[in-house]
Amino acid sequence: MIAATPSQLTRTRINEANRFPPPPPSLSDPALAAHLASLDESLFQTGRLITCGLYANLILKDYVRTILALNRSPTSWNLDPRSNSSKLPQGRGNQVSVEFNLVYRWHSALSERDGTWVREELKSVLGGKEPEEVGVGEMVRALAKWEESIPAKPEERRFGGLARQADGTYEDQELVKVWCDSVEDIAGAFGANKVPNALRSIEGLGIMQARHWNVATLNEFRAFLGLTKHTTFEDINPDPVVAVKLKSLYDSPDAVELYPGLMVEKPKPPMDPGSGLCVNYTTSRAILSDAVALIRGDRFHTVDYTPRSVTNWG
Repeated sequence: MIAATPSQLTRTRINEANRFPPPPPSLSDPALAAHLASLDESLFQTGRLITCGLYANLILKDYVRTILALNRSPTSWNLDPRSNSSKLPQGRGNQVSVEFNLVYRWHSALSERDGTWVREELKSVLGGKEPEEVGVGEMVRALAKWEESIPAKPEERRFGGLARQADGTYEDQELVKVWCDSVEDIAGAFGANKVPNALRSIEGLGIMQARHWNVATLNEFRAFLGLTKHTTFEDINPDPVVAVKLKSLYDSPDAVELYPGLMVEKPKPPMDPGSGLCVNYTTSRAILSDAVALIRGDRFHTVDYTPRSVTNWG
C-alpha cells in the first residue's frame, strides 16, 4: 500500500469523497472549460447553502434571544423551528406574505440623529422645501427626478458628504467614523406619534400601497396569527388622543387598516427577560411566526439540511 502524502490528506479532508473533483490534466480546452464551470457552480451553490444555514442559526440563536431580552438571562432557550414539536409542514416553500412587508417598516425606530439626516436629505431632493409640507405626488416626482440623477456606476456615486480618493474609494477612517457614530446612536421608541415628521409623505405612500395590495385589516391579521381581535379603539392604544384620532377615521376597530394599525398599536412594556425589542404584540408575534414558518418551509433548512446537500463541516 502506498501511503498518502500530507497534501493528499488535506485535499481529502477539504474535498469530501472527491465531491468537487479537480480537472484531470488530459482534458482539452472545451472540456476543461465545461468542467471548471460545473465545478464553480457546485462550489458556489454549496457555499451559499452553508452561508444561509449560518445566518439562520444567527437569527434563531442570537437575534431572537436579543429581541426577547433573553441574552441577559441565564436561560439557554432558543427558538428552533427545526424541532419536531412544531406542527407546521417542512419543505413546502418559504414565501413571505405581502403583509409582512408592512410589519417591518420600523420608521418609528429611527433615532433623532437619523431623523435629522432624513429631513436634510429630503429637503435637498425637494429643492429646499420642508418634507412634511409637500404632498405625496410632489414627493414621488421629486424622488423620481433624484433617482434619474444617480450615476450608473457605483464608484461615481456620492455618500454622506464624503469625498472619494483618487482611486475611487473612500478614506477608511471616515467610513469607520460613520459606522461607529451609527452604532452608538440610540434608536427611537415604537408606538404612536413616533415616526419623524419628515416621513409624512412616505407614510402616506405606505398606506396607499397597502390599499392597492388589498391587505388584511389589523384585526384580520391578528386573527390569522392567533391573537385576540381588538374590540375597542382604546384596546388598540389606551392613549386617549390616539384613540380619538382612530375613532375619527374608522367606523370600528375592525375597520382599522393594517399599516396605520401597526404604527399606532400600543407597544409592549419592557420586560427582562421577555421583551427587549418593545414593539406591539401584533408585530412581535408576526416576527416570531415568520422566523418559524420561513425556516420550516425551506427544504434546505429542514429535510435537506444534511451533509449531502451541504458538507460534513458546514
